[in-house]
Amino acid sequence: HSYFGRADYSRDESLIDVYIQISLWCLWAWRRWTRKMNPEPIGVCIPHSVDLTRFEPLPADERMQFRRRKGIATDDFVYGYIAQPVRSRWSPPLFEAFSSVLRKRPNSHLYVAGLGENFPELHQSLPEDVRAKITIDGFLHGDEKLRQAYAAMDTFVHNSHLGETFGLVLTESMCCGTPVITVAKPLRGNAQCEVVRNGTGGMVIA
Repeated sequence: HSYFGRADYSRDESLIDVYIQISLWCLWAWRRWTRKMNPEPIGVCIPHSVDLTRFEPLPADERMQFRRRKGIATDDFVYGYIAQPVRSRWSPPLFEAFSSVLRKRPNSHLYVAGLGENFPELHQSLPEDVRAKITIDGFLHGDEKLRQAYAAMDTFVHNSHLGETFGLVLTESMCCGTPVITVAKPLRGNAQCEVVRNGTGGMVIA
């Protein structure tokens, strides 16, 4: 099993019958890595599974309660992003794009979780009126807290610097009834395109 579509060139390779990749993109990348190996290894795609009983939409009153606790106006359109506090998962265009949207639609709000006090340069240079419309949480522990955050958003916006080899946050968001806007990254991890599917789970931006 490989998360990144990498080939195994070690002596252990001869002990493996089948390689499991978690997305079609990983399988494609892995086949490029292994195309000169002899004998040609066998690979299959078995995606991650998501427990639908843990991620589902919230009732409207609970969505509003979450927003009030976070200081978000109940009639704002909430863009959201959740990721681990790892620099490669956070991209300046996320905040730049929100700043641009806010100028056109003042009732917009950005909620992010996982950033915490990390990488302050991503948002501290923004104008004060923009920062006032951004709510920043630390890393969320537990599926119920994640579910509340996903379900309180109007759309999940995703632009990871490295792309995704699968993207569990995308499936969790969609299970909570929150569509995803994601960016295609053909030269990096690009499984977010097949997980979301343009026009099905949200929008894939070229």
